[in-house]
Amino acid sequence: MGTKIQTTKSKDISTRIEESRQGTRILDCADRDIKETLAFIYVLLGINPDKYPKGVSNTVLIGYMKTILGRYTLEEVRLAFEQAIAGKFEVELDLYDRTFNSLFLQRVMNAWSAYRGGIICEVAMIEEITDLSQEEKMQKMAEYTISLFERMRDDGVYSDNEFTEQKHDFLYNIGLMPVANDEYRAKLLEEATAIWKNRLMTDLEFARAQNRRAAVEYFRDLLKCIETDSLKADHGKALARFAKQLKVRDFLFDCIKTERDLKTEIQKAL
Repeated sequence: MGTKIQTTKSKDISTRIEESRQGTRILDCADRDIKETLAFIYVLLGINPDKYPKGVSNTVLIGYMKTILGRYTLEEVRLAFEQAIAGKFEVELDLYDRTFNSLFLQRVMNAWSAYRGGIICEVAMIEEITDLSQEEKMQKMAEYTISLFERMRDDGVYSDNEFTEQKHDFLYNIGLMPVANDEYRAKLLEEATAIWKNRLMTDLEFARAQNRRAAVEYFRDLLKCIETDSLKADHGKALARFAKQLKVRDFLFDCIKTERDLKTEIQKAL
């Protein structure tokens, strides 16, 4: 039986992302379902059958998907390749006459993850939506926060980009987000600084590889400011906002650990 390519009716991309993440994680999928998704991708990319991975190569690819890409769903992998081919985000799709492999798959999923994170963040920026009343904005924030919490609790599916400053302020304003004491605040800032520093080091190495001198100088100077604790005001504020995002992460995981009914608590607090 040949692979069926189903067309999807036009939907907002944020809705499609949300729907794609509701499926079963690849980690828990049967091999035959993974093979069907791979076949879908091969047809979508127009790969010649002689470039399909076979035998041991195919077994290794399936194992890679289950272990390294296990947090994604097969629906999301399909959507990622659809959007890549449509040119919605930048990624190299040419196999250069090589067999489809895990390196190629990971490259697409890395680019997809960055693109998806940007979309999610845009959706979360409800404060910038001018045609909603304050009550409607609060209801939207409640929906996004509850959805994230339930996915984390039930499926372990989430993106770090979903732990937004907007969710922090929403939870704080309705009285559910506790005030951080000095010790916890210092811990959050320390973790935020470490994560930001690692990301900057990655950006610096990429800029060097691309011979982008201005970018190299910028990242190098910013890293020096972090190491000498001499960040400018705007960068310091950005770091503080990042710490608030980590606080949202900790809060939601603590709610899961203590088995709180966060949905009911949010609904009562509105």
